[in-house]
Amino acid sequence: MKLLEYFRSRSSSVSLWIVLFTLLTFIYVLPIWIFKYFPSQDGPCHIYNSFILKHYNDPDYVFNQYYEVRKSPMPNWASHAFMTPLMYLVPPLIAEKILLTAYVILMAVSMLYFLNAVESGRMSLVFIGFPFIYNFLLLMGFYNFMLGVGMFMLAVGYWWKHFDAFGVRNMAVLSLLLVVLYFCHLVPLALAMFSIAVIAIVSFPRGFARWRQALLSFLGMLPAAGLALYYTSTRGTERAGVWELSRLWQYFIRNESLAYHSENQIVFGKMVTGAFVILFFYTLIRDRRWRLRLRLRRRDFLLLLSIAFFVIYLKAPDDMSGGGFIKMRMSLFPFLIIIPWLSWDMPKVMRGVVGGLLMLLATAYIAHASYYHKILSDDIAVYNSGYDAVEKNKVLLPLASDYIGRSWRIGIYTHTPGYYGYKRGCINLINYEAGTDYFPTVFKPDFHRPSIEQVHVKQAEIDFAEYVDDVDYVLTWALVPGSDMETGILAHYSLVKHNGNLKIFKRMDE
Repeated sequence: MKLLEYFRSRSSSVSLWIVLFTLLTFIYVLPIWIFKYFPSQDGPCHIYNSFILKHYNDPDYVFNQYYEVRKSPMPNWASHAFMTPLMYLVPPLIAEKILLTAYVILMAVSMLYFLNAVESGRMSLVFIGFPFIYNFLLLMGFYNFMLGVGMFMLAVGYWWKHFDAFGVRNMAVLSLLLVVLYFCHLVPLALAMFSIAVIAIVSFPRGFARWRQALLSFLGMLPAAGLALYYTSTRGTERAGVWELSRLWQYFIRNESLAYHSENQIVFGKMVTGAFVILFFYTLIRDRRWRLRLRLRRRDFLLLLSIAFFVIYLKAPDDMSGGGFIKMRMSLFPFLIIIPWLSWDMPKVMRGVVGGLLMLLATAYIAHASYYHKILSDDIAVYNSGYDAVEKNKVLLPLASDYIGRSWRIGIYTHTPGYYGYKRGCINLINYEAGTDYFPTVFKPDFHRPSIEQVHVKQAEIDFAEYVDDVDYVLTWALVPGSDMETGILAHYSLVKHNGNLKIFKRMDE
């Protein structure tokens, strides 16, 4: 009877945590749907370029006159491959919301899957990772990278769970997961393959069977490794960007990746770091192996990987092969990889209290962030109030004197013209994806236009007389009255829309 009661009690406890996990995941999805616009920097550009892919050969649009579509296998395809077919079923803005919802669920489920793959029965520990779902990289609009973070935990967790009996079928599944990860982003792919390779190699001394499993693991990595080698061979490995060591320590310890729309969010970053530190030392104290003598288990290699990731974070360049923000991207992984290593071996009541506090922290964090999401969504609505003033299929030159607005670190007005791009079928000249060579769309080489750099940061260099025959509308945000830019615009364009900081000018000959 006592044994039966134990299992009933355990089942009830697990069910409660499943309900709480589902509830917290739902809470993290809510900001995506209750506010009209998700206030990210690059998100509108991703929506716009997915819309271009859908309507590239549509005679109702002129996208194929200004853009080319790359068909080479490159990273950063994931969000476009997800949203483009969705747009046949739902409006573009809803397609982004579905993508972001899938991302939140992916992150939550993959964290839990990875945790249980290492050791089951510690479900409430997953709450410590929830704040990382919303972070600086996501709000920058790096959707492909953040999808890659979720896929990283899913791929490593799958490999970990099945390694003891790793067969040909497991190799095929791992290969598929890593290829999908390649089409998300190279950084999480490289770290996933590094993690699998390191742990597989240290398993060699445990017997011949481990050699077979390790060999199949390496074979499973070959397709994604080949794709990554192809990409880097075409892009090169040029490096740039250096941070001072003191700044690196500060960014990591304060967990500044969790602060984006308000400097006040750093308080939550410090609290999350504090929770990790407490559980880290609790694990060391609780585990007698570390007190008596160093005797590594397989799980302890997650701690070593966390240390290795932190060293990479310190030493890696901030820019490489055309990609940037590498240090900020790397700052997430030492925390995420160590979660399954943390001990949850504590009395039941204590587990409930600690799990509840972690859930409360995660909930408070997203509630605080949602306050700014509401403010910034309303601001974006003002920016988008000029749809009626812009004709369909025209060339639009957007210029912003203030990219950030009421956000702390995110340039929410940087790529907001992407909304005009899909709403009116405009050719958006601030479409940074089309000005690079690592996204699906690219401007045609004979398209006479200001460079992406000029539109972004060197607006004073733009000669409006030079481009007046190619640009139908100029959209400005926070334009300084009487400035040289306004004088240059008014020489060739007339004001047709004014709402707050928004001004739209139309070419005079039309």
